[in-house]
Amino acid sequence: MQNYGFKKMRELCQAVGARRAIEAQVEPTVHHLGVCRMSERPHDGVVNPWGRSHDIPNLFISDGSQFPSAGAANPTLTIVALAIRQAEYISDKMSAGEI
Repeated sequence: MQNYGFKKMRELCQAVGARRAIEAQVEPTVHHLGVCRMSERPHDGVVNPWGRSHDIPNLFISDGSQFPSAGAANPTLTIVALAIRQAEYISDKMSAGEI
């Protein structure tokens, strides 16, 4: 897949007039994003803005799979921020007897 990506990127660079394209080996890491997409409405995704499943009561998704799309940088800090926010939400709801 990486070699295919390099080939396509080289073709794209040449098509827009680049004089040179540099291929750099990447670390073998991936960020699985968007599999359980966050959305306001069940029709548009899997979890609500708090990471709670639209379909399964009290199921929360706490990783990058809730991202509606990929960002431009490593998503780790955003995932951590969402998880902390979600933990506070769950704690509040549990204290209120709603979960």
